[in-house]
Amino acid sequence: MKIKSKFSSVITLALLCGIAAQTPSIWASGGATDPIPGTSKSGVKSGGATGGKKTTPTPTPTPTPVPTPTPTPAPTPISAGPITFAAAGLVNGVLPVCTGDFVVDPYYPTLLDMTLNVHVGSLNVPDGTVLYINVVGVGGTLYPYTSNAITIVGGTGSCTEKVFVTLGAGLAGVVVTDASGGALFAGN
Repeated sequence: MKIKSKFSSVITLALLCGIAAQTPSIWASGGATDPIPGTSKSGVKSGGATGGKKTTPTPTPTPTPVPTPTPTPAPTPISAGPITFAAAGLVNGVLPVCTGDFVVDPYYPTLLDMTLNVHVGSLNVPDGTVLYINVVGVGGTLYPYTSNAITIVGGTGSCTEKVFVTLGAGLAGVVVTDASGGALFAGN
């Protein structure tokens, strides 16, 4: 029995040493870590008992709700209207038709954004023929930034062209040309 008693004492001692070796931060700090955020650790003593000065938890501030953004309304056009086109003449025995419109919107304080919509119909040319929109401006600079090509299929075709316009520029007209630069329609 004595050997059994000594053996159990050695095992108990070894277990205690093993626990102490695995958790040095508990023994070094003099107690367990603080389970409640915002309370003082100075009141915790070795063995988990509390004593000394007690503190109250710091109140958690209520978060301020994020305001819901309001949608930005579409810009109010500065100018808009139809473009009246006239055909330069018959094309393969048929008088073609061209219609269109434009809208000028604010973009930057010194730059405007113009959208041109052009539609060609009754054009007697082979499918796949490409026409080009050419915007003529006065008093400023125009910067086209989308395609100006109209591909004709079945005698019709459409294009929406976007153009940046500097302040002071005006729209003098729109010319629709073929690939060789020959004017088919002129509009204002």
